[in-house]
Amino acid sequence: IEDFARFAAAYLGGVRAVLPPPTFAQVVTPHVATGEGKSAYGYGIYVDEGRHGPVWTHTGGGMGNTAYFICAPRARSAIVLVANSSKYNGWFDVRTATEEAFLGSRLF
Repeated sequence: IEDFARFAAAYLGGVRAVLPPPTFAQVVTPHVATGEGKSAYGYGIYVDEGRHGPVWTHTGGGMGNTAYFICAPRARSAIVLVANSSKYNGWFDVRTATEEAFLGSRLF
């Protein structure tokens, strides 16, 4: 979880230690609509609009584990969630509750 928290913190700081600002801007720019509400996909990151302005999310997992982060750069806030559960074992409910609490509504 510490690595994932550092990942989210790096996004809040614009990842300047790893990517030049123009490259990072492309990462968080919507390039492809996902077909899930207003959500779009940047380069490796979902890009949405929340009550705090832009919101970037990323999720992943494997057998029996799931990880998710939400980053709201204007609010200077990020949440990292890690669970010993797959998306089919209640994970979507946890994700939805987090989005509603943090963003005011479900992203998609």
